[in-house]
Amino acid sequence: MSSHRQKASNTAEDDNVCNKREEMETSETKIPAYMDRGWAWVVLAGCFTTQMLSVGMFWCFGIFLLAWEEQLTDSVTKLQWIVSLLLLTAHVSAVIGSTLCKVYTIRQVALIGTTLATTSFVFASFSTTLWHLYATFAIAGIGLGIVMESTMVILVYYFKKRLGRANGIAHTACGLALFIIPPLAQFLIDQYGWQGALLIIAGLVANSGVGSAVFRPSPIELEIRHKLNNNKITEDKKYMELTKLDDKAQNGTEQTYANSISHDMELGAGGNISKKPKCKPQTLLDFLLDVELLKSFKCLSLFTAFFWFGLGYTLVTMFMPARAANVGISPYRAAILVSIMGATSSIARLTHGCILDYNIMSVKTLTATSNIVNALCCILNPLSDKYAYLATVSAVVGFSTGVTNSVIPVVAADFVGTRKISEAVAFTLVTFGLGTLVGSCMTGVLVDQTNSYALPFILAGISFFLSTLFIFSTTLSAYIRKYCYKKPSHQPIDTEDNATGKETRQMSIHVNELDIYQKL
Repeated sequence: MSSHRQKASNTAEDDNVCNKREEMETSETKIPAYMDRGWAWVVLAGCFTTQMLSVGMFWCFGIFLLAWEEQLTDSVTKLQWIVSLLLLTAHVSAVIGSTLCKVYTIRQVALIGTTLATTSFVFASFSTTLWHLYATFAIAGIGLGIVMESTMVILVYYFKKRLGRANGIAHTACGLALFIIPPLAQFLIDQYGWQGALLIIAGLVANSGVGSAVFRPSPIELEIRHKLNNNKITEDKKYMELTKLDDKAQNGTEQTYANSISHDMELGAGGNISKKPKCKPQTLLDFLLDVELLKSFKCLSLFTAFFWFGLGYTLVTMFMPARAANVGISPYRAAILVSIMGATSSIARLTHGCILDYNIMSVKTLTATSNIVNALCCILNPLSDKYAYLATVSAVVGFSTGVTNSVIPVVAADFVGTRKISEAVAFTLVTFGLGTLVGSCMTGVLVDQTNSYALPFILAGISFFLSTLFIFSTTLSAYIRKYCYKKPSHQPIDTEDNATGKETRQMSIHVNELDIYQKL
């Protein structure tokens, strides 16, 4: 009977443990009712519109290089600084956008960026020198970077199960912009000149604010902002109170001493007044940047990988029309090459979400595969100057770069997790922007020296290979630690040493109990 009762009690305990586990799993995997449905699809439509009319404008300015070369200067090195400053400030200002999202709602942040970018492009349309374009395009990049950060973060707050697909649909807007904007920009330049074309593009960027207006704050966003603000206020208040008590206690007044002891007992400080408080107010650097991310090997690998990807991506996308024009192809046909890249990029941005959602391929493998394809296309690009060959290379490069560009938030979440997704995306975009700056500068110098685009495209292929290596660096390091540095096997312990170890543990337990009793 006793054995039956024991079995029954054991089964009851097992059932309770299983029920608790199921409750914990369901509470962790429970998805809010507003996610993946309803207003989330309106937010997705707003993201699509905003990215098409603002972020999609990045890569259309390669068409303006030919017009600037005719009217301002014939130095490619000087001209590339206009687009390089735009790309650099756009990706570096993602940190500013991440900081603003802690203070304001994502809708307000997106509208601030749209206003700043529109105003800058309007002033750029009245420029007469290169320095005017440098300044206005740098400020416009800050605005576009803030918009880009807000459109990447808002989807995480509204989608859970369908995040991969929603992210792909939103980033399809950039591919569609690559398909539509370059021929439109070339048409506007022919009709109104480059200054009139810039003014019309400023109007298009202003209309992206319509899409940002539907970024209604979600409950998760409001809860995160509320917790951040409350934590900062409580930490600062606690620090100020403890600092005041410490100063008063050092003056030696009995009343202050008694009050400080009672206050320390309430705060759980142990009555030690002269001890410095543990909590410190948040510095400006801590508020702007999460420095802890820079101490992680996984995060550094992610950031370095997208630095090399940004270097190669700029060379391919920005200088493909110039490469075609350099071999005698007309400006309209050269602009169509960018449109081909945009069309295949849109297809890739739509299809990659299904690959990730149905677990056909991991996000690391997908990113590395697309980078290898990019590398091969760039290295093989200088083999022929025929238009059909360049169009085929542009189509393949557009498809593979479309995949890598659209998985930036997903890769960041895979490396870092969702808790610090905003900071991780911001750092990734910063390193991407630094890569675009380095790539543009190196291309300008190489083209001025060699009068050919063969060497820059080979450099782009090498950078894509390096990006793939850093994507898999964490997997390689884990493999090396597992198989090359095996832990030494446990040596058998003598019975005498085992007995003495037990005695010392028992003695330490008795001493700890005695200390507790004396404290009580």
